[in-house]
Amino acid sequence: TLSKELIGRTRMRVLEVRADEADFSEIAKNQKWDILFVEELHQLQNEEEYQPLCELIRENPHRRFVLTSRGELPGALIPFRIFGLLEEIDEQELFFKKEDAAEYFKRRNIALSDNELNHMMKLTLGYPLALELTADRIEKGELYNRTLNRELLYDLYRYYDEMIFRRFPLSIRLFLLELAPFEEFDTELAKMVSGDAEAGKMIAYLEKNSRM
Repeated sequence: TLSKELIGRTRMRVLEVRADEADFSEIAKNQKWDILFVEELHQLQNEEEYQPLCELIRENPHRRFVLTSRGELPGALIPFRIFGLLEEIDEQELFFKKEDAAEYFKRRNIALSDNELNHMMKLTLGYPLALELTADRIEKGELYNRTLNRELLYDLYRYYDEMIFRRFPLSIRLFLLELAPFEEFDTELAKMVSGDAEAGKMIAYLEKNSRM
């Protein structure tokens, strides 16, 4: 959403594609774009699939590339970061600071005391979705109190359950549930708890396809 908003403010020609559906060799022949906006980068499964994209970037230094992913930066793109050609923005940089949250609620005509705002920032850490859900409830007439905060946590749980957790394969969901009681774990503990010798591959899958 942020990428689309910022790109939309430019006068440059934008070509938007999904990583797993894009033919980068054909895109290279297309002269009608200045910015290539690639979504779902994590859908590329191996280093070989990244090579056409890397080649396209190297051969078009006058063009710009915006890449969005749910996973970590793939190894094939790390050289671009090392040489200062790629700027990485992670989810923590999108969180609101207190002054951002205050401005957000002001624009929605919601009045909060300084104590309420401090408490909300402590509870939500400035996570934009949590602030959005809180604002929605207040606009419907609910008071900012412990009940609202409890309902907010349920709202977030339902969102993650539907939009993230249920979209994982069943084997991954069971794996995550088995590891849920542990604040920290390594591959060996994951193998012991799950009884699955392939636990390392599941952890690698989650690192690639999420920000866990």
